[in-house]
Amino acid sequence: MTQEEILEGNKLIAKFIGLEPHSMFPDEYTAPFGFEWMSVYMNCNFQYEREYHKDIIIESFMKFHNDWNWLIPVIAKIYSIDDYLINSENECNYFFEAGIYQDDLVYGITTNDIKITFDRVIEFIKWYNAQSTEL
Repeated sequence: MTQEEILEGNKLIAKFIGLEPHSMFPDEYTAPFGFEWMSVYMNCNFQYEREYHKDIIIESFMKFHNDWNWLIPVIAKIYSIDDYLINSENECNYFFEAGIYQDDLVYGITTNDIKITFDRVIEFIKWYNAQSTEL
């Protein structure tokens, strides 16, 4: 996976969880409840690095691709969406419809392979976003 693919994947996940540029401070990020620590981490590091460098991309401080502490809460959100949809009136498992099996995520986690897990999360979010008008 290239650096550009990693950056794009991190941006996709950030948007999925609601991590977005702060309306009043465009160099900072805000996050929804439960993910605030991510924005604090990025904002602090960005402010520190900006003192020494001119062209810093704040998204480069995202760690979904290489830190389980960042990726596991995203997986929890994915599971909560799937559980909600399964328990709704249409009784459909969206992991299955996306062609991504829950076992793939579990395998990535249990084998401590964050790359597999990151890839599966990206696949699910892309599929979910494409279906958003139908859900």
